[in-house]
Amino acid sequence: MIRLQDAGFYCQSGSDFESKLAPRCIKKKKQPVDLTSVKGSKWKLRLGSLGLGLLPPAFVFGVSLAVSEDLRLLYLGGAILLFFGATWVGAKSGQDWVSACLLYLPLAAMFAFFVLRQLPFLWPNLCYGLS
Repeated sequence: MIRLQDAGFYCQSGSDFESKLAPRCIKKKKQPVDLTSVKGSKWKLRLGSLGLGLLPPAFVFGVSLAVSEDLRLLYLGGAILLFFGATWVGAKSGQDWVSACLLYLPLAAMFAFFVLRQLPFLWPNLCYGLS
């Protein structure tokens, strides 16, 4: 395709530029401008990731109060919610590492607050969760 710079037309053949342009050329259409902010949607996704990170600990705490204190049930329920949350974040954000870290941050904070006070030798487990 040859583009005529000053006319804004696309022509299929390069011959006979002096003839009529209308029958063989297509007028260039302008693309609509997207008025939404890219950064705003990125931060919405990151906030959603943080919310999904808070969901498994809240679910585990609720199940432990209402249903059972069986650790297998609590671990399985939290792992399933975390898996689906991570799948959603990965599908929506692609390779956004900040979203992944925000998904893990509430879990690490809960572990640090409740477990590390009683068992301080487990602090390397915080680093293992990031890998």
